[in-house]
Amino acid sequence: MEDRIPTNLRTLLILEVLGTSDRALSPTEINQSIGLPKQTIHRLCAKLEQEGF
Repeated sequence: MEDRIPTNLRTLLILEVLGTSDRALSPTEINQSIGLPKQTIHRLCAKLEQEGF
C-alpha cells in the first residue's frame, strides 16, 4: 500500500498551515509543519498563487 497523500489534500494542508500563521512562510517552514518535499510545496504554492489564492 502506498502512503502517498493525494494532491488535493496536500494543497489543503498547505492552505491550513498558511492560514494559521500570522506571517508569510517559506517552503522550508511549511515543510517543517507537514513534511512534504520542498519541491512539491513550491510547485503547489506557485499554482495556488497563479490561481489567485
